[in-house]
Amino acid sequence: MSRRRLVLVLWMLSVGLLSYLLYTPLPQDLEDQFGATFVMVVAKLVLILPQKTRELLGQGLYLNNLRKLQSQPACEASWSPVTSWFGGLNVTRATIEGLHVIVYKHWDAEDAPLRPGFIYFHGGGWVIASADSYDWNVYDFALCTGSVAISVDYSLAPQHPFPAAFNDALSVTRHILRHGRKFGIDATRVGVAGDSTGGNLAAATALHVAKTPLDHPLLRYQVLICPMLQALDYQLPSYSDNDGLLPILTTKHAGGYASIYLGLGEGNGDAHGEIFKSNRHVSVQFRTKSKYAAYINKTNLPEKYRTSERDSPMMHEPHNETVFQRIKHLVVDPRFSPLMADDVSGLPRTHIVAQRFDVVRDDGLLYAKRLRDAGVETSVHTGNGFHIDHIKLTPEFLHSKTGAEAIDGICRFVTNAVKQD
Repeated sequence: MSRRRLVLVLWMLSVGLLSYLLYTPLPQDLEDQFGATFVMVVAKLVLILPQKTRELLGQGLYLNNLRKLQSQPACEASWSPVTSWFGGLNVTRATIEGLHVIVYKHWDAEDAPLRPGFIYFHGGGWVIASADSYDWNVYDFALCTGSVAISVDYSLAPQHPFPAAFNDALSVTRHILRHGRKFGIDATRVGVAGDSTGGNLAAATALHVAKTPLDHPLLRYQVLICPMLQALDYQLPSYSDNDGLLPILTTKHAGGYASIYLGLGEGNGDAHGEIFKSNRHVSVQFRTKSKYAAYINKTNLPEKYRTSERDSPMMHEPHNETVFQRIKHLVVDPRFSPLMADDVSGLPRTHIVAQRFDVVRDDGLLYAKRLRDAGVETSVHTGNGFHIDHIKLTPEFLHSKTGAEAIDGICRFVTNAVKQD
């Protein structure tokens, strides 16, 4: 190949790559299209492009190879978290109940009164990401809420299927509620928070602590950011309308992550994702006639979200009986699907972020309705944003407006929730 031809090929590849990164068709009503575009560029570069490259190189489909994308939790003797160089907080690594955590303390911790505690569980489909992936976000939460923050590296599937991640989340939470003082935390002012599947763990933990109180204070609050709270119906309006709308989280991905966490195996995540997406993972009778059908009834959604703008894919094949028999008890276990709990009364005050263009939007909205009906003080932020726009992937001035608004709302909620009685 001549030098001129090589330069031309490289130029065409560069233009193609740049076009792919910079161009993402965005929903017309998506707020702050400029900020969203930059988030998409970073997401494509960091998350999506490596996936596509691996598939093109014949290294398998994304949902079948998630273990290869896992990062190893850093140990205490390893490198310092990136935010430890920012200077605003004392950021260190520690171990709680055998799990790696990152601790964010204020510099006056030794002299000041005990501070509230903010326990955070990262997203990532129960399969990928880590506390270090969310370092910047949790750092900011610790600052804006005046809390000591604990970011948890829980066990990941497929090596550790359900209920391993839940058990880890519960174990760390109970430890802080019992021994918060050694971290400078007032155990009577502790809350849990998380996004996506981390929001699932936060909700499941808050539910379990409320229903099985032990020798420690109860949680003061829970913050659920775009949480995945059920796996019974993947054809709710948000799963249909927002599937594939943005290259972040698709309905197939949501189902594939759930299948791996539920122990169906890592090598079939793509096929299982399709089964879950088409609602063939459970029988029609189970989904529509059991007591759990009431918890996913679309009439419990705000009126403007009750009808899908897209037609749900028709289920031409019967449900997969093998999959159904393996998961039928797990998929309605409140430790996995908090929305399936029969009783949600007595939970701590709650703040839920449910973005309009997020496939899991309706999970959060349905849960908010159930909590309010049970007498739980619940606030909901419904923005015209998408699944990860709260995550800090870009500098402050490029952060999407909808993501910034969601974070500001969380900071205000937590600050009010932990005020001294």
